[in-house]
Amino acid sequence: MATRLGESALHGCCCGFHFSSVVRPYIRAKHNIQGSLMEDCCMSCWCHSCNMCQISRELDRRSYPKGCLF
Repeated sequence: MATRLGESALHGCCCGFHFSSVVRPYIRAKHNIQGSLMEDCCMSCWCHSCNMCQISRELDRRSYPKGCLF
């Protein structure tokens, strides 16, 4: 998913955070999607698989390129 967003896969994996805990609020802010940082944090910590699926579906819905960009 990082490559779909034009980011490094390592970007956002520092400080013990999952990539999704950084990407979810980024996508929400960029596309003006309702939600909160607390919801993002909870989804990233306790529902990581569901969170990744939601992010992937949102990228599909918004026509981000599929797959790896290498």
